[in-house]
Formats: sequence, structure tokens, C-alpha cells
Amino acid sequence: MHHPQAVQAVKRKSRPRRAQHAAAAALLAALIVTHADRARAQEDDEAFQLIGRDAQSMTLSEVVNDQKFQEVRRGVFWQMPFGQMHTRYIRFRFDNIKSPPGASYSIRVLRLPLEEEVARYPASEFASHDSFMTGLLPSGELRIELTAASAPTGLSFRLQRAVWQAPPHQVTPHSPIIATTLLASLPAGSLMHQPEHSVALLHIGPTEVTCTGVLIDEQTVATNHHCMLYSLAWQESKQSATPSCQDVVAEFDFLTKNQRGPSANCVSVRTDEALDIALLNLDRKAAEIGPDNNRHPVKIRPASEGIPQIVRLLHHPVGFPLAIAEFCKVHKVEQTDIFHDCGAANGSSGSPLFDEQMRWVGLHYKGAYPRTWTTERILRDLQENGPKYNRARKAAAIMEFLKK
Repeated sequence: MHHPQAVQAVKRKSRPRRAQHAAAAALLAALIVTHADRARAQEDDEAFQLIGRDAQSMTLSEVVNDQKFQEVRRGVFWQMPFGQMHTRYIRFRFDNIKSPPGASYSIRVLRLPLEEEVARYPASEFASHDSFMTGLLPSGELRIELTAASAPTGLSFRLQRAVWQAPPHQVTPHSPIIATTLLASLPAGSLMHQPEHSVALLHIGPTEVTCTGVLIDEQTVATNHHCMLYSLAWQESKQSATPSCQDVVAEFDFLTKNQRGPSANCVSVRTDEALDIALLNLDRKAAEIGPDNNRHPVKIRPASEGIPQIVRLLHHPVGFPLAIAEFCKVHKVEQTDIFHDCGAANGSSGSPLFDEQMRWVGLHYKGAYPRTWTTERILRDLQENGPKYNRARKAAAIMEFLKK
């Protein structure tokens, strides 16, 4: 980006030497300020990054086309095994998909040795875009197959990679103190369980980045815009009228270690970068996978009651089971922002804030400190400069965006 003073300096070469020196000094000062502003902006941007990144992957690069379609057994024209035992789930990514219109086939996944079918994707779903990512598949020995009545013609694709969950190896703090409790450890009758079926762990993109999201109507999950930056499907289509989010999966009811909760695929997405909001529209299955076959959105605190002084944060820090940070304080409210001190870490992006009656009041989007800061540096800054606070976007601002 050209600095305006720099442009003027180029245009006015005929000025007296003293004027040129003064202009040069002014330009240098301006550039120093610009550099400082950019450094601050970069540091500020880093504070937004509360995403989790603890997946492992393996590049497979298995190219499949007409030449590989041979009937290995009745109705199966291609297959590939893959196994990963010590994980909570496995996902597969396909790309370079070229499928003739009206083709009839399915990609299915079996769990061995019983050959139990754990997923099936018909051609209409698999080839709706030039890339495809599966949902959350169980761990263990799997076999991916292409099934059809006869060998497909004109079909080709690449099984690009396998991705699986790995135990977190690093926690990036965004608060001086992170005091959080697994929700499953609270008594069954606790009011804090009320919204647990409405909070989702979001699995985003081919590198399996995680954020948190909250169901605000029967098919819409609210999270942060900056989480969508890791969705390759969205990045490749965000300029279109209908941006894709097919590599994003919302997993609900992940409440205990090693459990795999029910999930729903993202069908479409709307984002607002300025508000740092993303609204994910889930497939119809989202409303059918809850307790008693009915998943309810969160209850919203009426705007007329204002913002409470005490709030709670429900989140999936570091991709952990659903946890709660209690007894947090709201320190300031500005326009669409709530400044709060709930403990947050990587993976907490998009977490809902609740009042003491577990009614939704805001969506956490920004940590108080840059993600590159260590706990020691945070504590030193706290001593030297006083406390900084996390930020959440008011629920009212998000619901206004939902209505547009």
C-alpha cells in the first residue's frame, strides 16, 4: 500500500533542498508510525486467533479413474483401506472430482473386521463440488469403497488425505487464569446443563481446525468469521453468491472424553467480517439428532434486561469436551461488544456467553492477549499495565444479522 506522503515526495522533486529534507523527515516519521500501527494491528489480529489446531493428517494422493475401476467383488469397483486406532474420529478429503451428470454410484465407508457400514455418500452429495470431505468417522480399521451397478465411466477423483483427532499438545492461554470445569462433572439437575445440547464443536477445513458454535435457531449455528478462514471450501467460493462450507461439520453433545457426538454438515454460510460473525446453516439432520429427536436452540436473554454483570462461558477449549467457565464478570459494554474475564484458550472462538439463568447474551470472539504470548508474559503485563479483557459480540447484534 502506498503511503500518501511517499507519493507526494515523488511528485515534488523540484522543491528546494531544505523543503526536501523536511519532507523526507516527515515521510520517515510517518513510515515509523505506519510500521508501529501495523505491528499493533498484527498483534491485535493475533488476539483473534482462538482456534484449535491439534489434528494429524496423512497425505494419500490416491488418484481414481476409469483405469482403476475393476469389480473387486459384486458391486464394488474400487476400494482402499485406512486405519488409525488411537483417535476419537477420522475424516477423509477428496478433490479433483469430475463426475458426469446423472451418474449413479456411492462412496461408502466400512468398519472392519465386521464390514459394518458407517457412512455412505451418494453421487449427488459426493460430486456436488469439486472437493468433498466426510463427516466424523469412527476410529479403527476402515475401508473406503466405490459401489455401483456397473463400472462408472467418465468419473475421476483423488483421495487426497486422511485427518484424525490427536490429543492436544499445547494450550494457548487468552486469560491470566483459565478456570474451567467439564460440564459432565456437574450434578445432573444443575441449571448449567440446560443449553448443553445447543453448543457444538466445529470441525473446519482440511487441516481440521476447531472452534465452538451455538445453535441460535433450528438450523443455524453462530460462530466467528475468523474460524471460516480455515475452510478451504469457503475460501474458494466466498466471492460467489452461495459460498460453500461443505468441509465444516458441527458436532453436538461431545460431553465426555473419547466420545463421538452426533454431527451435522454445513450447507451454507453467511459472514460479516466487521462483526466477526459467521452463521452456518446446517442440514435438516441437525434438528433430528437431539434428545427425544428434537434439538432446541438456546434461549435468549431479552434485550430489555440489558447485559448482566455475571456471565458464564460454554466452550470446547483445545477441542476438549464441553466445559464451562463460571463466575465471570462483565467489566464494560460498548456498542456491540461485551468485555468479560471468562477464561478462554485456543478452540474457544465462537463460544456462547450466558447469564445466571443460562440465557444467551453474547458470542466470544476475541482474546485479551495475543496468541503468541506465554502465561508469564501475560502475568507480567497484568502487573505492569493492569488487566485486559476478552470480548464477546452481543447476542442482539447477531440476531439482527440473522434477520437480514
